[in-house]
Amino acid sequence: MSIPILFIVLAIYAFFLIAYWSLLIRRAHDLGYSGWMTLLYLIPFVNFIMLIYFFFARGTEGANVYGSPNIGKPFWSSVLGKEVGLPATTTEVAPSNVVPPTAQ
Repeated sequence: MSIPILFIVLAIYAFFLIAYWSLLIRRAHDLGYSGWMTLLYLIPFVNFIMLIYFFFARGTEGANVYGSPNIGKPFWSSVLGKEVGLPATTTEVAPSNVVPPTAQ
């Protein structure tokens, strides 16, 4: 295997590994656990048990320590951390008592 192909394969592998681990951390937060718990995936046989538990366990109802669930929110808001492309909510500003000057 040539060196450039090896670097491309390693870059793709690193990308998917980071994406997979971030999903594990988000699922741990959904269950109310710390993201550090996902380090147990590095232990053989424990990772299989945790994978089954993470797959079938019901998440916490409502908000937990790690925030509220993203139910009803668009996918990109959970990825980007903000609501992109949605109309912004504005608050009504009470009219001031200042009278504008009249034209002379």
